[in-house]
Amino acid sequence: MQTTLPAFAETDLLRQNQPITYKQFRELVSYPTWNYLTQVIRTARAYDEGLSAGIHLLNMNEEYKENLTQEEYDNHLRLLYHLCLDMLDKLDRWQDFLDTFSQVWLDKRFVYRCHKKQLDGEFGELMAKGVVSETPHYVYLHEFWPHVFRKEVIERKIKRQAKGCKMGNMYHHTKDDLTPEEISYRRKWLYDLIHEFNKRKKEDQKH
Repeated sequence: MQTTLPAFAETDLLRQNQPITYKQFRELVSYPTWNYLTQVIRTARAYDEGLSAGIHLLNMNEEYKENLTQEEYDNHLRLLYHLCLDMLDKLDRWQDFLDTFSQVWLDKRFVYRCHKKQLDGEFGELMAKGVVSETPHYVYLHEFWPHVFRKEVIERKIKRQAKGCKMGNMYHHTKDDLTPEEISYRRKWLYDLIHEFNKRKKEDQKH
């Protein structure tokens, strides 16, 4: 599938080693641009491009660190690490995913405190995967806990591969697996999404 990224995400802005301005960087990692960008990447199954974008923007986050508050810098890291982990998973780069996850998991800035009662709700059992330590009344939860499930799945895949098991259904579908009907539908969806984004940008510029 030929991927056409919208104006805010032209390939020349996302390619590694191609610098982008501070203003462009801030727009890409800001709402709603970031939501549109990631939707385009996932819908088009442009996982290689998505990973390159994530790596490049991580470098730009370092480049512009002095212009950012600590909170802004950390929030960008959250967005970009989530994207990179998701892309590595979709690309079936299993060891790279595990290595990146291990690095992120050790980062204390992504750990926050919450009362144990908060884990008694609907998502308590799921969120418990992210508990890194606890006290009698509180738990310290890692923000990247949803990726724990993918980590466990990937570890099982690696074990199956090591045993010589068939792996045909263990890999993600790529853009090449899309049928002509799916391509047509996704192109229409992306066209509408880009149109919506451009319309929203014009309205915002009027205010």
